[in-house]
Amino acid sequence: MNKDKVFYQSKFEHYRVMNMWIVIASCISSLFYVISDWYLFGEINMVTVPARTAILIPFAVFMIVNAKVKDYRVIVPLSYLIAHSIMWCTIWACVYLPDLTFASDGFIIIMAIFIFFGFAAPGKWSVIFTGLIFLDIGVANIFLHYPELLMMLILGIPFYGGICLVVWAMERSYVYQYVAQRMLEESAYHDQLTGLFNRNIIDTLMDENKSLQCFGGEDISVLLFDIDLSCTE
Repeated sequence: MNKDKVFYQSKFEHYRVMNMWIVIASCISSLFYVISDWYLFGEINMVTVPARTAILIPFAVFMIVNAKVKDYRVIVPLSYLIAHSIMWCTIWACVYLPDLTFASDGFIIIMAIFIFFGFAAPGKWSVIFTGLIFLDIGVANIFLHYPELLMMLILGIPFYGGICLVVWAMERSYVYQYVAQRMLEESAYHDQLTGLFNRNIIDTLMDENKSLQCFGGEDISVLLFDIDLSCTE
């Protein structure tokens, strides 16, 4: 694993729990858009319910994978898939809505979700995955013909720039924390005089049963020296 992967894996693990709760909150919140649908219909109409509840399928997949996989290269793209799934569930619901005047407002609300997904993601990935939302709108406009498409772009493009700036700032902020953490780990597991591993490294080699982990079934030998004391005549 190269340095970039180590850094982004560390960043992901730091924000992993937050990322999971962002997915949960986003999916649950999107279900309540059905109430705004009823407002536009002027009555309780179940026609958009399948579109709104379809988000539960990718949400279930995410929760299963997230419980078993800890690699950011899997969970981060899957998280953004959830965000785009919310977008497409909304587009699906828009097919049945009598009025798309408020589509630009919903577009900005959904874009705001992408800010939070950028916390656990590599900055470059966030820029790309967030930018794909304009592709979503472009494809949807082919059959929805948004009456306020220009307004959506006027509001969305500067907002997208703001998201990229926030993501960049978040990543820069974590760099300082990451460096400080690595320095602490370095001093905790290495002897300051020789740079060799000290006795604390043994804790990282112990399993839950307080036994040394053996790799490939081979035995491990440990030899400790105390070289701090010096003799004087």
